[in-house]
Amino acid sequence: MSLKYTIQSGDTLSQIAQSMGVNMTELAKANGIEDANKIRAGRKLSMPSPPKEADKVRAVQEQMLRPKKTEVQKEKTAIQKKAAPVRSSERSEDPSLFRKAVNFFAPNDNTAENTSMLSKPTPKVTPKVTPKVEKKRDEPILPANIRQLIYDVSGGDETITEDDLKSSEIASLIKIVQNAQGRGSASIGYDDYKTTKGGSAYADVTYGGKSRTKATTTASQLDNPAFSMKTLIGQAAISKDADGNTIIIDRYNFNDAVDGSLFDYAKDVKKVGLSLYGQARAVGKHFGSKPGEGSHVVINLGKLSNV
Repeated sequence: MSLKYTIQSGDTLSQIAQSMGVNMTELAKANGIEDANKIRAGRKLSMPSPPKEADKVRAVQEQMLRPKKTEVQKEKTAIQKKAAPVRSSERSEDPSLFRKAVNFFAPNDNTAENTSMLSKPTPKVTPKVTPKVEKKRDEPILPANIRQLIYDVSGGDETITEDDLKSSEIASLIKIVQNAQGRGSASIGYDDYKTTKGGSAYADVTYGGKSRTKATTTASQLDNPAFSMKTLIGQAAISKDADGNTIIIDRYNFNDAVDGSLFDYAKDVKKVGLSLYGQARAVGKHFGSKPGEGSHVVINLGKLSNV
């Protein structure tokens, strides 16, 4: 409640303000006085609060409205803690925070498994190498010399290669080539096959006429890989390709082949008698390839060491 003052005769506004301890301008403003020289006796003036008192009132009000410093500091500290990142030391002390982080970045039902995945390096996986298994070579049943004879009289003329030979025939042919190289020759001769014991190297490949008794070939000879190569290749050239592989060059035909008839063939069969080689040779003579015809022979024996 503001103080009241009744103007007395002879009072001036400045005197009233001074005596009441207020500012004259504030006093005039509080009472709507526009001209300080025009005041009348008997008028009641409302006193504004003294400046010092007004400041005190304002300070008290601000103090009441302002939170205590300790409470503000506590609230500020709490906000800073929420906003501050978790330090590594705090994370190690509180494992639950670390688990929450793991679940956030790698969600999975198994938290322990995720934790171990982050803490342990990923093991190096070595690809499993399956050893290459070389396919077993299919071995022909019949010897190469018999198969080629049947093929030739049937009109076949495709090249004879190492794929047409049995493994035992390839191994035998390598020894035969080494025999030829051992005597310093660049070609295979009948002596290199070593299929006869003493005497002529042609003894087991002669037929007809006076020689038929010497050409009585047994079944065991037909199963001999060296004899198979002797009657398949005979004399042949030894060469090498650009990679150093030993190559056998020849041509399969019959040097005495004729345009025979069944009658002439029957006469030759009678002449050779029991010789299995002679019987086969008679078939080739009358029905096989002539010189300059027949299958080429190109057999690759790989890299061989000279003897």
